[in-house]
Amino acid sequence: MRPPSTALARLAVSREILGNSLRARPAGEGSGEGYFSGLKSLPGAALLFELSKTWWRQQPLAAAFNASLLPLARRHPVALVCGAALLGGLLVWARPWRLVKPALLAGLAQQLLSKALSGASLESCLAAFGAMTQASAAPAQAAPAGAPERGPHNQ
Repeated sequence: MRPPSTALARLAVSREILGNSLRARPAGEGSGEGYFSGLKSLPGAALLFELSKTWWRQQPLAAAFNASLLPLARRHPVALVCGAALLGGLLVWARPWRLVKPALLAGLAQQLLSKALSGASLESCLAAFGAMTQASAAPAQAAPAGAPERGPHNQ
């Protein structure tokens, strides 16, 4: 049996490692960039994020929303989440998408897509297209069609 001092020393080292890992924060995590960096690795997601940021910056109410919601989110984050859940529930209950006719949506889809893509740079569009084509080609190249996989069940 080990002496108790060894166990106490291991516990102290373990606590120190845990404390250091909790204190060390990756770059950009405070602004939410750490979460979005994983999502941006998906094909086409970086283009969608760039388009949404560009669209939001062009909106006239963006500054008003940022000025009113950011302090509220810092002071009362739970109230903001509850309000968003209430608003989402009200939206689902009211079902306003039933008012949109498919013909109207089909007519507006091309104009909305054109307007959205006008805010993106050519390089980001080409990079997103390249990422999507590489992602769709990767599973096809992963395993040859004639070679069966060898596993523990078929050796």
